[in-house]
Amino acid sequence: MSKRPTVGDSLASDPTQHIFDHISYYGINPSNMFNPSSSFGPPTSLPIQPQPLSPMHVSLLSETAASAVEELKRLFFTEEQFWVKSSIDGTDLIDSENYEKFSNAVKKFRGTSAHVESSKDVTVVPIEATNLIEMFLDAENWKELFPTMVNKAKTLHVLGSELPIRENCNILRVMWEQLHILSPLVPPREFMIVRCCQEISKGLWIIADVSHNVDFDVCNASCYKRPSGCLIQSLPNAQSKVMWIEHVEVAHKLDTHKIYRELLSGGSGYGAKRWIATLERMCERMALTSNLTLPASDWSEVIRTGEERRRVLKLGERMIMNFNEMLTMSGKVDFPQQSKCGVRVSMRMNLEAGQPPGLIVSAASSLRIPLPPVQVFDILRKLDTRQQWDVLAYGTVVTEIARIATGSSETNCLSILRVHPTQEENNGKLMAQDSDKDDMLMLQDCYMDALGGMLVYAPMDMATMDTTLSGADVKISDIPILPSGFIISSDGRRSTVEDGETLLTLAFQILVSGKTSTSREVNERSVDTVSALISSTVQRIKGLLNCPDQF
Repeated sequence: MSKRPTVGDSLASDPTQHIFDHISYYGINPSNMFNPSSSFGPPTSLPIQPQPLSPMHVSLLSETAASAVEELKRLFFTEEQFWVKSSIDGTDLIDSENYEKFSNAVKKFRGTSAHVESSKDVTVVPIEATNLIEMFLDAENWKELFPTMVNKAKTLHVLGSELPIRENCNILRVMWEQLHILSPLVPPREFMIVRCCQEISKGLWIIADVSHNVDFDVCNASCYKRPSGCLIQSLPNAQSKVMWIEHVEVAHKLDTHKIYRELLSGGSGYGAKRWIATLERMCERMALTSNLTLPASDWSEVIRTGEERRRVLKLGERMIMNFNEMLTMSGKVDFPQQSKCGVRVSMRMNLEAGQPPGLIVSAASSLRIPLPPVQVFDILRKLDTRQQWDVLAYGTVVTEIARIATGSSETNCLSILRVHPTQEENNGKLMAQDSDKDDMLMLQDCYMDALGGMLVYAPMDMATMDTTLSGADVKISDIPILPSGFIISSDGRRSTVEDGETLLTLAFQILVSGKTSTSREVNERSVDTVSALISSTVQRIKGLLNCPDQF
């Protein structure tokens, strides 16, 4: 098989030309995908490492958790006294004056620009309460349950009933988490928390999170979690009622871009409503993923068994997680001039399994669109206009060859798309060539919930898809995939996604070179090419949506 060129081989060319000669543009390089000698390495370890706990530390954590549980009980069960409606979006907020009368909380950040965010929401989800609690208490399951919010998580200590813990705090976890949503223009939030679970009556549990003062030698935090968490009630028919409270102090150090400030100040950014919307969506998805048959709601030309369906869904879940991890843009940004153009760029040399090995450039841009989120979402997922914005679909015909429902709404689904090269007919129309050998596939996962949605996709060749479906002794976690996509959010001014305006983030990941060489000249030219690609895509989308130039 001949070597496929990468972006680094054709930096000067128009990014909308020769797409099918440059499938590795987005990370596809079939010749070394499953070669054991490829430069795959172990996953990057989390920076937070457990520190020994002294008896004094254990006592302090126990007291902190017990106090958080008692505070949450009052907030959950005495609604009238402590809650008011937000004038921005109608969200339930904690009345700070009444709160300070009963709480022992001391303000963590004294600066005038520091602020407090509080919110509350409730839902019923299709999952057993005990199963849900087990997921909350396991850091990896916690991350998988909230893939669009929890970027990283780690359990540092598990404290059991044999330790001197107050009677009402029978399960304790010391955890670290990094949260991130929406855009690189919204900074990630890190918390070192103690999480407590207590059954307060038959079939009713409370889970409390609170930041603590035990020194774990971590960087100076800019966020502090006051007692927050949820009340989980077991219901018949394997359902659970979940009430959620989020209460956080944020220091002025977390500088959020102006287009997202209103969304965050209204509480629907990192607030309870977003946690609840994500929980609803993921519980629906888990219920559908566990189905070992082929539901009537699905259809496919390539998926023939329940096991094949499960493997594709798992790959879709990993694609979403990979995309969200990239959004923090945590790699060193060596090219600050690109930020002035409204494009944020990050580079990394990848050695991890599950992504193509080599130098990867990530680029993202966010903008406001004067259309409701649902309308923007519907336009972007139309296949007949995809070639107007997607460089991978330029001059092609895109068809859907499989669709798997991931929720009760038809907007929530995972699709396999086929990108057909075209040939011009005598009447001037473009028609798909009658050949499968040059076709490229895309795996696409999309959803809409109460606050917005996401459309994430990654190119794949036929061999990779066959490997995914067959199992072929390859773990889903080892299949190389490099997703790009969109995050479509309400602007925080309206309560639904059917009205108001949209905050849209575009984010691309592109394999620049499979080589280890990272010369400054190649890097700068690569970044310029990727920045030009995303800037061009922004303009194409504005044209597709008929947006005025000032947006």
